[in-house]
Amino acid sequence: MYSAIPKDWREDFDVNVTLTELNDSLMELHLPTIAFIAVLMVTGVLGNILVIYVYTTKYYSSTHRYVIHTTFLLKE
Repeated sequence: MYSAIPKDWREDFDVNVTLTELNDSLMELHLPTIAFIAVLMVTGVLGNILVIYVYTTKYYSSTHRYVIHTTFLLKE
C-alpha cells in the first residue's frame, strides 16, 4: 500500500495507530514545504501589488499600455 509517510517513520507506528497520530506525522513531514509555499505566496502578492501600483501611477496612456491590457484580458 502506498503511503506518504516514509518507510522509517511507518515502523514507529503500532497497528492500531490513530488518525490523529498519522495526521501529526504528515504535518511534521510537510511543514517545511508549506512554509516555503507560504513565503512564495506572500512574496508574489506583494510583488503584484507593487506592479499594479507602479503601472497605475507611473505609466501614461500609450499603445504599449493598451497591448498589456489586451494581453491581460485575453489571458483570463
